[in-house]
Amino acid sequence: MHFSTIAATLALSAAPALAHFTLTFPESRGANHETQTSSPCGGKNSVVLPRSSLDPGSVSIATTSSHAASGYEVNFCVGNDCVDADSFNYTIVDPLLINGSGNFCLPSIDFEGDFWDGDSLNGTIQVIYLSDDGELYNCADVTLTLSGDSSSSLCVNATGISTDAWLGSLAASEEAAGIETDDDSSSSSASASGHHSSTATSAAASSTASGSSNSTASSTAAASSSAVATSSAAASSSTAGAAGNALPTTGILGAVVAVLGYLAM
Repeated sequence: MHFSTIAATLALSAAPALAHFTLTFPESRGANHETQTSSPCGGKNSVVLPRSSLDPGSVSIATTSSHAASGYEVNFCVGNDCVDADSFNYTIVDPLLINGSGNFCLPSIDFEGDFWDGDSLNGTIQVIYLSDDGELYNCADVTLTLSGDSSSSLCVNATGISTDAWLGSLAASEEAAGIETDDDSSSSSASASGHHSSTATSAAASSTASGSSNSTASSTAAASSSAVATSSAAASSSTAGAAGNALPTTGILGAVVAVLGYLAM
């Protein structure tokens, strides 16, 4: 877990759960809205078979959420029995800010990190959202294989949804992205360790789309017709929704950040 445990605890103690998120692709371990704040897999801490078969060089991760803004991160556990938090020690997508609600998908994520041996590999994908509900978790048990699925019709982005740089807290990230909130909570950060770097390049989007809410995104870590900017404190925002103007893949920033949760209207 990369976001701050303290942040999640304070957020949960300050308000009841409002809305959670759903992992729509790959197939999650199951419905878990009542227990989604439980690490590492939202209360679904047992492996569920059969596993989804995915092409490691082009993995799509699709979610849907009603939160107006959320922190987002993807981690990976190698093995057949990924049931404890310490097992998710590979960060595939560094923390970023999702600006907007609805369907969100990162296409063509590269999972061929330093754990990939070129053969079939079992493991579990962990997706973390940080919102006004605290830290929320979903997991999907997968097999990475060159004969696996490389795309999904569920990989869509809602009109107007965008990604922005993660600046150490939800409040700071929202402020930098120009998202207005009534939150007056302070923010803090803490470092975490023990997580390996993936081979993906950390990036923030700089392209703007204007299509319908069910356009399938398509991008690679190396960039496409949509411009990709290196993620930084000054990174610009990107809006996804039209074909050919996809959200980019993201990887390791080299520094792991943590946050103090806050209440959103």
